[in-house]
Amino acid sequence: MNSEHSPQQQNPEAMRLTPENVLRFFEENRIQAEPDSFSSMYSTFQDDQVRVANLRTQYEQVANRDQEGPLGEALVFLRIQQGALSPQITSRGTHLYDDFFHGADLVIESKARQLRDPIVSSVDVTVSQQALGETKRVDGVAPELGFDKKVTRVKHHIDEVARFSQRDAIEISAWLQSGGLSQLRTKANEKMFDVAERLMLLKYYKNPPTSDDPDRPHYVDAGPQIVVSIDRSFVNKVFHGNDQEKALRNIDLLLQAQVPFSVLILKQYIESLKKRGYGNVFLDNNLVACRAWELTFDNEIYQAKLQRALQECNRDPQLRQQISYYQQTVSRILRG
Repeated sequence: MNSEHSPQQQNPEAMRLTPENVLRFFEENRIQAEPDSFSSMYSTFQDDQVRVANLRTQYEQVANRDQEGPLGEALVFLRIQQGALSPQITSRGTHLYDDFFHGADLVIESKARQLRDPIVSSVDVTVSQQALGETKRVDGVAPELGFDKKVTRVKHHIDEVARFSQRDAIEISAWLQSGGLSQLRTKANEKMFDVAERLMLLKYYKNPPTSDDPDRPHYVDAGPQIVVSIDRSFVNKVFHGNDQEKALRNIDLLLQAQVPFSVLILKQYIESLKKRGYGNVFLDNNLVACRAWELTFDNEIYQAKLQRALQECNRDPQLRQQISYYQQTVSRILRG
């Protein structure tokens, strides 16, 4: 970590809101892949880190890079840290490996109703309302996508999970839990490595310091994959508008309305797959994680906050348009 202060020592409330400060705070609070934590878990650890370093170098060398995407991610992280969703819900930036290869910009963690591990969800933030470009992968990495393509990617992932037979899913789960990814990768186990990588939401994950088992390194293979859409106009108003407080409040409202809606539709989609006869341990775990998040949001305080957010969004034409587009797109893709 490049900061001379640990994330726990920093106070986001006291931070001056400039693009540079917000981006720095986000980067300093990413999950780090320290060798002493992860190298024994993954035989591919060094290769993974080389791939990340190479891609990061390529991205940093691109002239005229669009900063609104990273700023959108950083602002979503900041507002969640400041309690936009709940005092019980915290956030961290993902390790760059999971950002580049699993499409997860940050992770949200609920301290409510947990036993040992926190309730986890990965979050992919977009500032692009419409679909952009092709989906051709470069070195295994998909290019930046628009909102609807990101939701479609979530659906494809759930569909792939659902297609495993119960027998195959149990075999893969047993291989993972026995430390299969720490084995030397060979032709004999290459298929298992490939399948495991596709299943993961997060490969380089560590429990937050606030959990019952702090800093425990492990992978995450189940949980909601939430796509948050904050149009670039809302990002710009935080730094270039004449009412920063209102601009930040608008981002809070979008988060409060989008996140529980996404969890609800994901849960309903998985339930529809199970009614059609699909079922295995990984699909079941995803459903349990969605239900756990639903319970987190199912309390009087959050429900009141959600109703206020929807009412405020309905009064503002831009917010109403954003929420309407969000709900229609998510519903069309995951209910269609």
